[in-house]
Amino acid sequence: MKSVRFCGALLLVFTILVVARPINAEATTQEMVSACRSITTENMANGEVLLKQDFDTGHCWGAFEVLNKMLGLTDAKTGKAILFPCQPDHHRAAQLIVIFVKYADKHPEKLADDYFESALDAIGEVFSCKNTP
Repeated sequence: MKSVRFCGALLLVFTILVVARPINAEATTQEMVSACRSITTENMANGEVLLKQDFDTGHCWGAFEVLNKMLGLTDAKTGKAILFPCQPDHHRAAQLIVIFVKYADKHPEKLADDYFESALDAIGEVFSCKNTP
C-alpha cells in the first residue's frame, strides 16, 4: 500500500511539474504577489481566513494549495518530507502565502522570476534544516 501511495505521489509531482507548470510559466513573482497580497491581510473568523471571491485570490490560493500538498509528500521508507525534510508537520496554504509575499518584498530582484521558483526559495529559507532547533 505504501509503494502505491509513493508512486501516486510521484505521479502527482510529475504532473504538476511537467504538465501544469507551463500553464503558469508566465506568472512572475510580481504577478503572483499582486494576486496574493490581499490574502496576507484578510480577516480571520474562527481560525478560518475570509477570502475575497475574485480571480486573483482564487489563482493565488489554488497555486499555494497545490504547493502545500506537494510539501506533504513523504518518503515511504523514512516518513520524512521529500522536498523539505525539516519542515513542520502542519502548515497551511495561508502560511505559505505569507512566507512567499515576505520573501518577495525582501528580494525585489526576484520579481521578474517565475513565481514557483521564488516560492520554493522562500519556503526553503524558512523550512531549512539549519532553522530547526
